[in-house]
Amino acid sequence: MDHRTLQAWYAHRQGLLGNMEGLSNREVLARTGWSRSIGGAGPYLGLFARNRSSRKQIEADLAALEIAELPTARGCTYVLPKEEFSIGLSCGTKFIASTEVRTAKSLGVTEEEIENLKTKILDALMDGPQDPSGLKTLVGDASRNLGQEGKKKGLTTTMPLVLGLLQAEGKIIRKPLNGRLDSLRYAYARWGGGITLSTPEEAYSEFAKRFFKWIGPATLTEFAGIAGISNKGATAACEGLNLQPIDGTGLLLPASEHDAFHSFKAPKDPVYRLVCSVDGIVLHRWNIRPLLDEADYGQTMHSDGKTVEVGQSREIFHHAILASGRIVGFWEYDSEAGEIVRHLFIPTNSDVEAEINRVTEFARDQLGDVRSFSLDSPESRKPKLAALRAANG
Repeated sequence: MDHRTLQAWYAHRQGLLGNMEGLSNREVLARTGWSRSIGGAGPYLGLFARNRSSRKQIEADLAALEIAELPTARGCTYVLPKEEFSIGLSCGTKFIASTEVRTAKSLGVTEEEIENLKTKILDALMDGPQDPSGLKTLVGDASRNLGQEGKKKGLTTTMPLVLGLLQAEGKIIRKPLNGRLDSLRYAYARWGGGITLSTPEEAYSEFAKRFFKWIGPATLTEFAGIAGISNKGATAACEGLNLQPIDGTGLLLPASEHDAFHSFKAPKDPVYRLVCSVDGIVLHRWNIRPLLDEADYGQTMHSDGKTVEVGQSREIFHHAILASGRIVGFWEYDSEAGEIVRHLFIPTNSDVEAEINRVTEFARDQLGDVRSFSLDSPESRKPKLAALRAANG
């Protein structure tokens, strides 16, 4: 399979060839993978690119718990479909236990203190959701300040630690106060979802099955990276998949999927989609090289005041414009002007302009702004917008 066809296969698996329009948001996430949620517009953009879902429908599904924002792989927050809540949570439990709990105990926090605060929080949520300030009042001295030393270690009080543990255990759920995934304010509620956690080993085996369907063919190292486990752990998790190499690539795919892979035909005309910088097609693999043509390695991105060549990076620092899985440009949203500022690596055409216009309308009329992450803002985005405008001459 040539490079362009491989890119199109990845786009096909990721639902970015128009092949998932008509599916529900829950179905799209189950087929293409969990959507990274960092307080930005990523989940909205990802679903819109795949099934043209409205913001209203996404938020209705969130409220109905058809989908949910949960801590999972590597302890990171993703939006997951209902049938995978347990697997997702089970993939994340060890990260909170091995990092924040260790930090807390180094600051003198005891297991008894943690369990007491858990009980107090659950009791406080009996009458309904509470935001952090409300919870702090209700639990009183059960939550304590960890002083300057705690501040240095990124844990100012015991409250966020225990809230994280209760979320990882499936006992509470975090909900945006305004119902939006790009919100900065949350409340917590008891969760009677009947979540039964798996062992980490069972969870990673299930995660591996899904990973190679979402983004395969891939390498064990790529799976280990997204799962946050060692290569040895990744090998163990993949034991039952019968992974077979794709000739001449170093990539692996379950044997049962080789026929579909080798018979796949890329669309004759490119299918254009605009996705965020942490979209699944980029983040699941944590490697953008497969999505680039070598001729584009010298294209530049703007990040934290620096200019970075795309061929020297594993990630992208702008949102991406895809043509059947190939990155052919970058974009950012200028909320003041109500327009998308883009830089294309290819000559423009009516199809890519039509897709840019569709996403512009979605951003302007439904989202209002397109934050990359929680601290992104129209003001902080100005250097990126200037860099893209400069690249266009």
